[in-house]
Amino acid sequence: MTEPYRTGLAPCPNCGRELRIDAERLRCDGCGGTMLGYPEVRESLGIPREGRLVWVDGKLGRRKCPRCTAHMLVTCIRLTSTKVLSDLTLDRCETDGVWFDRNELSKLIAAPRS
Repeated sequence: MTEPYRTGLAPCPNCGRELRIDAERLRCDGCGGTMLGYPEVRESLGIPREGRLVWVDGKLGRRKCPRCTAHMLVTCIRLTSTKVLSDLTLDRCETDGVWFDRNELSKLIAAPRS
């Protein structure tokens, strides 16, 4: 039986397995990674549309975006120009969103905001 939610997208940027679409998210059943678009990242972190969210980008990483196959930037998130939200290093496609490895999103959501 075929699985209706499998995609023709590029493979998981972490483990190389096929991804599935779950609402607007891309999910990997192999490693537990998830890709969210920017509006969903803001919503998940409880940041209002007009709230400040700054991406502190490093160099291009080795991982490719599963939507457009461009190399993703290695990044972290700031809520203001000075306050780093978390010490997590994430992978970000400038066009399509952010790749979260297993448990990274939950760690980011739980990170202190003060």
